[in-house]
Amino acid sequence: MSAFKIIRDPVHDIIAFDARRDGLILELINAPGFQRLRNIRQLGLSWVAFPGAEHSRFTHALGACHLANRVLTHLGQSWRIEPLDRMVALVAALLHDVGHGPFSHLYESVFPNARSHEAWSVDIITHPESDVHRVLAAWDPTLPDRVAAVLQKTYRPLFVSQLVSSQLDVDRFDYLLRDSRMTGAQYGLFDIEWIINAMVLADIPVDGKTERSLAIDATRGLHSVEQHLLGRHFMYKQVYFHPTCRGADMLARSIFHRLTQIELPAGVPPGLADAAAGRTPDLRDYLELDDFVVLGLFKEWGRKAADPILRDLSGRLVERRLFDVVDWSGLPQADREARFAAVSRAVAAAGFDTEYYALMDHALDIPYKDSPYQTTKGVPSTEEIWIVLDGGLRRLSEVSDMMSGVARKAVAKTYACFPKEARQHVDRELATLA
Repeated sequence: MSAFKIIRDPVHDIIAFDARRDGLILELINAPGFQRLRNIRQLGLSWVAFPGAEHSRFTHALGACHLANRVLTHLGQSWRIEPLDRMVALVAALLHDVGHGPFSHLYESVFPNARSHEAWSVDIITHPESDVHRVLAAWDPTLPDRVAAVLQKTYRPLFVSQLVSSQLDVDRFDYLLRDSRMTGAQYGLFDIEWIINAMVLADIPVDGKTERSLAIDATRGLHSVEQHLLGRHFMYKQVYFHPTCRGADMLARSIFHRLTQIELPAGVPPGLADAAAGRTPDLRDYLELDDFVVLGLFKEWGRKAADPILRDLSGRLVERRLFDVVDWSGLPQADREARFAAVSRAVAAAGFDTEYYALMDHALDIPYKDSPYQTTKGVPSTEEIWIVLDGGLRRLSEVSDMMSGVARKAVAKTYACFPKEARQHVDRELATLA
C-alpha cells in the first residue's frame, strides 16, 4: 500500500501527503471542523457573475497547505527547517481560514460587534471543545497555541508566520491561481514555479534586531513577483470588485441588516440569532452556520417570511433578481453624494424603503504595501517583500520600477445599488443634476 495519500486538484494537479510523516494533516482534514469548509464558497456570492466560482474554502485550504509544503521542501535544501516548525507551518496553512462564516468575508462585515474570521480561527484552534483543537492537542499539547501564534503573526522564527500571512504567502498564491482558474478570468495567473524556486531565507532588520525572513533572489524571481502583484491588482479590478458581485453582496447585506431590525422568523439558528442581536455566538452555534444553511433560510424567507421586506430581499437573491449597479468610482466625493441623494429620492418615489434598497458600496484594496504605507507603532512592517540583490537586502519597492506604478496604487470602487424597478425614477432624478 502506498505511503502517500493523493488528492487530485484542478490547480495543482496532484497534492500528495506522506501518511507516515503527515498523519496529523490527514487527521485534521477529516475533522468535522475542517470539513465544514466544503460548504463555504471561496468567493462568497461571486457565482452570480462567474458561474464557475463554486469552489470552496476547503479546496483553497488544501492548496495553501500543499504550497507551504513545496516552499518548505525547497528551502530545506539550503537551510535547516526544524521538524516542529515545518509541522506548525503546514497546520497553520491548512487551518488559516477555518473560522470563516457564511459567504466568507461578507458575513463578518455586516452584523454589529461581529468578530473577524481570524479571531474565530484562533478560537477553533485553541478551544478545548473544538474537534480541531482535540486533534492538535492529542499530537502535541503545545500545538494549538503554536498554530494560533502563526495566525496572530507572533510565532518565531518569523518566516513561518510570513509563509502563511504576508504579502508573499501561500494563501495569496493559491487563491489567485484558484480564483483565476475557476472564474475563467486569467488575470491572476503567474509563474508560481519560479517564485518558489527563487525563495530564500535572509536576516532582515526588525525593531533593532534581525529576524529570519522569507526573501526573493532577484536574479531568479524579481519579475515573477512583479507578475504576481500585477495579477492581484487586476483580479481585484476584474473579479473581486466586479459590479455584479458587489451588487449581490449589497443585497445580502440588506437581508442581514433587516434581521437586526425585526422580530426574527421562526427557525433561525442560534448562531445567526445571536449575530443579529449583536451578541457573540457560542463557538458550537457559530460552526453550525455555512453557505448552504443560510441560502436555505433565504429560500424559505423568499417564499413565506411574514416581513414583506425580508421576503422581497430574500426572493431577489435566490431568484437572481439583483440590484442595478452604477459605477461612480471616478467622480469627486461631492458629486457622488449629490447623485446618491438623487437615487435615494427616486427609490423612495418608486415605493421602496431607502434603508434597504438605496445603497452605496465602497471597495478598496492596495495590491502592494511597503513600509511608508504600512507601519506598526513606527516600526516597518515585516510583511513587506525583501529582495536579495548583489549580496545585500533591499525592499521590493526600491528595486522594482513597477512598484512605483500601477501595483502600489489603490484599487478603489464606489457603486450605487438600487432595484431595477426604480431605474426610470433614478434616471429622471439624475437627469436633473446634469
